[in-house]
Amino acid sequence: MGKKRGNGEGSITFHKASNRYMAQYTTADGQRKTMYQMKNESLTEFKKRFTKTINDINQGTYIAKNNKVFIDLLKEYVQSKYETNKVSARTHIRDLETVKQIEETCKDIVNIPIQRITVSHIRKVLPNLTLYSNNSIDKIYRLINKTFKIAISDRIIPFNPMENESVSKPKSSKADKQVEALTIEEHKKLLEVLEKHEHKYNNILLLQLYTGMRIGEVLALSNRDIDYKNNTITISRTLTRDEHDKVIMGDTTKTLNSKRTILMTDKVKSILRKIQKNK
Repeated sequence: MGKKRGNGEGSITFHKASNRYMAQYTTADGQRKTMYQMKNESLTEFKKRFTKTINDINQGTYIAKNNKVFIDLLKEYVQSKYETNKVSARTHIRDLETVKQIEETCKDIVNIPIQRITVSHIRKVLPNLTLYSNNSIDKIYRLINKTFKIAISDRIIPFNPMENESVSKPKSSKADKQVEALTIEEHKKLLEVLEKHEHKYNNILLLQLYTGMRIGEVLALSNRDIDYKNNTITISRTLTRDEHDKVIMGDTTKTLNSKRTILMTDKVKSILRKIQKNK
């Protein structure tokens, strides 16, 4: 007969039906588990493996077998962020697009249990990301890394393969697009054109040029945001898109720091009065 242990540490007994030793133990969350002696494993080696399991449980480092698939864990995280109002509908749409890109480029890891994913798997799929822009690569890399971190905190895996020294974020094979502001001369020329030629978007563009407001902020302005007495405009919300990609009025600005009050020049005041008169 094998050795029995007390005090909730588990026990080792001989299993006659399979003609091998077995061990039973209780995990930290109260689950009863059974471990069997493997083929060609000596009793001494089996006892060492069992003892290590008990020590891992006591030290809080025990990892139970788990078939949680990588993509399921990722999608749960993205959905949870949206359902707990940590991200806007527009950001959620972008997150879903990133998930789709991960499914397309990381086929070797997304549909297998996360416990089976190795550093070799990661090194194999990362070159596929170079097809995207550096901005997209940043988002993909960040979400993949976050998924492994969640798996660690959930006691599904013992370490994050993304943190291996041989793993690094790839660079895009595409050249980064340079976004440049208008020069002073370009700014002047655009103003001249807008002020000389009538167009339905003239006032919107002029407000952007004179105030620095984003297009969504200009379109979200209401009468209550305009204070002619103190010559100020309060920017507190913007147009955005919902989970169906439909344009809606947002409850806030793009970022918290975007909430602000700006001074009106006489030129801006004239444009706003003209808009209000026409509408």
